[in-house]
Amino acid sequence: MTTAEKKVRREAARQYVYNKVVLKGAGKKMGLLGQTCAVCLEEFRTKDELGVCPCSHAFHKKCLLKWLEIRSVCPMCNKPVCRLQKDPPPDPEQG
Repeated sequence: MTTAEKKVRREAARQYVYNKVVLKGAGKKMGLLGQTCAVCLEEFRTKDELGVCPCSHAFHKKCLLKWLEIRSVCPMCNKPVCRLQKDPPPDPEQG
């Protein structure tokens, strides 16, 4: 992976999680109190900021950000969270 791809992936991860953050205190509403974050293995607390993947798995916001810098899949089920799209091949008719 090139440096540019790493930079794009890191920015996409930050942007995605920023947009998907559940407000502080939502752990109780989501029924997560007493459960553990699959990334850091620490229990969710009432005022934790959470990041939620499209598959609805929740993690500490900081944990999910770090994870997405390395891999672009959910830490629990490996479903894609954000993808880097390669440039499309050049159109042979345009030249």
